[in-house]
Amino acid sequence: MAQPVPVLLWAWGTLTALAGAAQGSFEVSVSPEAAVVEHGGSVWINCSTTCRDPGASGGLETSLIKTDRKNGSSWVAFRLLNIKEWASSPQCYFTCNGNIKLVTANISAYRAPERVVLEPLPEMELGQAYNVMCRVLNVAPVTHLTVTLRRGGETLHTETFQNHTGTGPDDITVITEITPQRSDHGQEITCHTALDLHGSHFENSSSAVELKVYGAAQGSFEVSVSPEAAMVEHGGSVWINCSTTCQVPGASGGLETSLIKTDRKNGSSWVAFRLVNIKEWASSPQCYFTCGGTIKLVTANISAYRAPERVVLEPLPEMELGQAYNVTCWVLNVAPVTHLTVTLRRGGETLHTETFQNHTGTGPDDITVITEITPQRSDHGQEITCHTALDLHGSHFKNSSSAVELKVYDLPEEPWLQTSRYIEVGARPLARCWVAGVFPVAGEARFTLSFGGVSLNFTVTTSGDTATAQGEVWSPSPGQHQLNCTVTVGPVSRSAGQSVLVYRLPEPVLEVTESRTLVNSSVTVTCRSPEADPPGVLLQLRDAERVLVSSAPTQPLVQLHLTAGEEDDGREFTCEARPDSGIPAVKRTSARLTVLYGPRMNDSGCPREWIWKEGTEQTFSCLAQGNPAPAVECMKDGVPVSIGVQRQVRREDAGTYHCKASNAHGSASRDVTVQVEYLNIVVLTLGLVGAAAVLTGLGVGGYMYYRSTRI
Repeated sequence: MAQPVPVLLWAWGTLTALAGAAQGSFEVSVSPEAAVVEHGGSVWINCSTTCRDPGASGGLETSLIKTDRKNGSSWVAFRLLNIKEWASSPQCYFTCNGNIKLVTANISAYRAPERVVLEPLPEMELGQAYNVMCRVLNVAPVTHLTVTLRRGGETLHTETFQNHTGTGPDDITVITEITPQRSDHGQEITCHTALDLHGSHFENSSSAVELKVYGAAQGSFEVSVSPEAAMVEHGGSVWINCSTTCQVPGASGGLETSLIKTDRKNGSSWVAFRLVNIKEWASSPQCYFTCGGTIKLVTANISAYRAPERVVLEPLPEMELGQAYNVTCWVLNVAPVTHLTVTLRRGGETLHTETFQNHTGTGPDDITVITEITPQRSDHGQEITCHTALDLHGSHFKNSSSAVELKVYDLPEEPWLQTSRYIEVGARPLARCWVAGVFPVAGEARFTLSFGGVSLNFTVTTSGDTATAQGEVWSPSPGQHQLNCTVTVGPVSRSAGQSVLVYRLPEPVLEVTESRTLVNSSVTVTCRSPEADPPGVLLQLRDAERVLVSSAPTQPLVQLHLTAGEEDDGREFTCEARPDSGIPAVKRTSARLTVLYGPRMNDSGCPREWIWKEGTEQTFSCLAQGNPAPAVECMKDGVPVSIGVQRQVRREDAGTYHCKASNAHGSASRDVTVQVEYLNIVVLTLGLVGAAAVLTGLGVGGYMYYRSTRI
């Protein structure tokens, strides 16, 4: 027997499953769920999961021998070989985000009957009861075995063993009683076995044993009928033969029946009638013979049959993974129902088999067979079929429904919504809704995206098993609105919602009493906001360096009073408005102050003195401050001088320049002195002559000293 998962693993799986239920569900499945393997053979077991955690890991707990492991991103498979346990239950498990889930497969080992033996039969006396015994040796599993005893083409007895206990091989004995008639003489008794293993069918038979029947004692006679039990198609015909062992020459016989008799034939100890247009579903004609004044009767049983008019498999809905569904098959207008077998299959696997030995009534009936399935991912695309078999003592009528394809869908995860929690009236930010783990393919996901009860336009993209819808969110009116996303694949729907606040924040108003003002004038700067929704705005008035003044939440405006100075010219003021409700939004309005003042001249713009060298390139520059910008004129000796123009310096450029700056608000003056440095040629010449004379004197003196020394 297969060993259970160790207690520690079981406990861990139980506790972590409870602890992690809120972190996202996942499923574990095994394929095949039920496997039948020849004793000593092998089978692949595939464990798969819907877990999206990249770190998910799985395995197989079993006492069987595991080899040849294979695995993918969400599955792992093991080959189990040399399977000699008659029943085992390996357990697939996966760990996902710290949670463990288990699922169990059922493996049954089988052994086809080693031998089917029919016990020898003695020579039999007509009309006496005898046992027919069949032994089926070393077969497993016995619960899947059917044993049938036949006389010629007629079924004498069928036995199944659904209630058999034990999983290993066993020897089975089947016994039935027969009372031989004359017509049985020379017939062959056979024993047949069938081992039905979910799509695989193993049959075997015994050797035939011939019946040898001998007559009754002197003075008695018997009446027999052939066939004793007849199956006739509804509206068809059959010959019924009545015979006797009576040796009296005047013996006479006949057939009592409500059926139509035609074409009588007879011999010295028999009489036969053809019964036609048989429309009674069950009838019992009686053969009789009168022998020496004694009458004896024997009854035949005639059943009319009708093969199923139609076999209809009810259409199946699109199915959600892991949910239970009924599969319904209708078999229409069939008789006799007691001989009917209905089998529902998924692909080559038998889901359910039903027989109707206890059905009451002899006429045709409509039969409904229902079984429940819980679809897994591996079932997607599989075909369900319904098969009927009408077994009529040697004749076998089969029929099947059209196949119905299984469509299995799954959305193991809830969708995710991504958008801003705050949206301004008129804005159109993007909203994204995505869901992972879509099965069978992400392209089958259908989205519904709405905002404030109004459907949004969106586009859908897919990547792997993830589908994403993206669209613009907007609303013409402020207030709290709900963003909803619903994802549907097949019959499965998942939804997510997010509350979004749509707000109105108008541009703030910035007012300056005189945006162009004279220096030393009073100026008032006002910052205010029109009505917002939700109400309550925080105001700030600032310049480029700092916050100048802030408002309280209910204060409608803030003001700054200042006396305009030259330094305020070009100063920029900004009015900022922020919602008091905590919405992360801000609006700004800016204005610049212009201060008007007369000219002012200083050394930085107009130096009082320039020192230039003759022959160099220089630019005469004199600038003045003022608003508006003053015009500057410079003159030397009553002649205007070009300002800001580069020129070559001459000696005559030296002197005093008179500069004047003026604008609409006044004027300012300044004298600028220019000195020109140059070389004096006369002085240079005299210097050179003097230097030469000194050198000549030194030379003569030296010569005279040298000469006197040598003498």
